[in-house]
Amino acid sequence: MKRFFKNMDWLKGTILACILLSLGLGIWNWMLAKQLNEVRAAWKRTQNDYPEIVRQTKQIQSLYEALDQQGEDDIDHSIYFQKQLTEFAKIPTDAYKFGDVNPKQTSIASGKRNKTTQVLERVVPVKFEASGRTKHFVTREQIFVAIYNAEKNSKRWTLQDLSMKAREVAEGYGPKKGYPEELSDEWLVTDLKFVSREPVSKSK
Repeated sequence: MKRFFKNMDWLKGTILACILLSLGLGIWNWMLAKQLNEVRAAWKRTQNDYPEIVRQTKQIQSLYEALDQQGEDDIDHSIYFQKQLTEFAKIPTDAYKFGDVNPKQTSIASGKRNKTTQVLERVVPVKFEASGRTKHFVTREQIFVAIYNAEKNSKRWTLQDLSMKAREVAEGYGPKKGYPEELSDEWLVTDLKFVSREPVSKSK
């Protein structure tokens, strides 16, 4: 090998350079061919999955539009209210749970002369107690942001009931335990309900 390089001239150098260049080009060509095959396989999979991708994309878009401005058609109430409570008000999902809706038909007063209208009423209770009766506290801003957005973004749901206790009251401060010098901005929501009502269509 030393003798080969010692007797190196321009012809031998050219031949050696061509060999090394050919080797490099061969490796590069192999890598490009491998990448091209992967691209072709991915393109084939995309063509097969394209109708499903388009269908699911339209469904996702429709869902977000429904969440942003709930219309006349019902969607899952838990999806809607979780968006208001967690995305807007930043209340962790493990801090609350939803009770049963139990739709029922009822009568409400409408207009003058004590007229009544038959409506289908849905009430969504939001409970801020987890298993084991663990108490979860929120700030006033969090609960008010959740209520504001729940009513603003919906044509259907409105606030029905809201009751809260200051953390100190919930923990037993009072005449026996004494009173704290000041109240913290931590509140236990003891009652939070949203209601929707729609007229019951009269049968022909």
